Amino acid sequence: MSAKSEKAVETFMGGYNCAQSVFLSFCEDYGIDRDTAAKMVTSLGGGISKTKNICGTLSAMALAIGAEQGKTDPSQPERQDKTYKLVREAIEKFKEEFGATDCPTLLGYDISDPDGFAKACEADAFHTICPKYVEMAVKLAEEGIAK
Repeated sequence: MSAKSEKAVETFMGGYNCAQSVFLSFCEDYGIDRDTAAKMVTSLGGGISKTKNICGTLSAMALAIGAEQGKTDPSQPERQDKTYKLVREAIEKFKEEFGATDCPTLLGYDISDPDGFAKACEADAFHTICPKYVEMAVKLAEEGIAK
């Protein structure tokens, strides 16, 4: 496990959501202060605000890759294409590893439903299941950033 992955898992276990935990491990590399970064990605947790969509770790991974590889000017379509490709590849690797990319499938609970959320909490699913997704998303972001 890389130092960033370790930091992200510790952050997650400390109470931040999955997306925050991934992105906070990269924010200082890009001059984004921790509080701003934490606020920016809060809504991405739980499959984008518990809407049953893509895992927050993957949303934050895409932001981290974009912070390094993304375009800064409309005249840089090649940077946009490269960023899209890197994020697509990372998402595919995640899906190959875990079989899905959406929060309910990965977690095994529909946390958009209050009963499902309660069951996930009762089973301690966030602490027993999600750390591996946090770790993998950071690893994939590091790979995308390095390319």
